[in-house]
Amino acid sequence: MYRCDKINAASFEKEAKKAGIGSKIAMAHFFDMADRFIKSLKKARQELEKVGFVNSADICEKIIEQRSFTIQSL
Repeated sequence: MYRCDKINAASFEKEAKKAGIGSKIAMAHFFDMADRFIKSLKKARQELEKVGFVNSADICEKIIEQRSFTIQSL
């Protein structure tokens, strides 16, 4: 069992293998999902800025920095 804040590329690959999914396919999906998450986060930041949340850019960048380390840690 994984905590959602502790899932990284290595754990995703490990569970994919357990499920019988090829590593290459699984990792392509993982990195696609990570990319879409970052794009969605940036879009949300823009929307929040439009309505006056001035710290949204800082928060967004902190989240991206933290998750990028995890995503790249394969």
